[in-house]
Amino acid sequence: MAADIRKQRLRGEAMRYGRVIITLQAAIIVYLLSAGTARAQSSIESEPATHLALGAYITAAFFDTSITSYCHGLGVCKEQNPLLRPIVDRRGVVVAMTIKGAEHAAISGLLLHYHKQHPRAVFWATIGLTAAQVYVDAANVRTLRGVR
Repeated sequence: MAADIRKQRLRGEAMRYGRVIITLQAAIIVYLLSAGTARAQSSIESEPATHLALGAYITAAFFDTSITSYCHGLGVCKEQNPLLRPIVDRRGVVVAMTIKGAEHAAISGLLLHYHKQHPRAVFWATIGLTAAQVYVDAANVRTLRGVR
């Protein structure tokens, strides 16, 4: 009886959390569309498009980190990054997610550093990274929904 109640509670939490994430992913898509519009309206040397794309990337990375932490706390998923998985297993999710956040910050810093020299390449690399991150977020939401 208690196990059934716990399972229903987890299912309800996962559904609510999944709806929030899907809404936020729609916001990321709007971010990306804004970046494309800014890119089309600006010269090759302007930075607003790349900054919008980086904002979308960091937002998607934050969602990945929060969803992974939540799933790990529920015990329904594991970290898929082979570099971070041993850290999660040995040191815990907080340390691993801090390192994951630092990785994303370092990637963003490198992209901003090289933006002046290679504006097109950095813009499209950022769009690609954001798309990959949104794919990971969608896979995490599917895992959460599998709790049902």
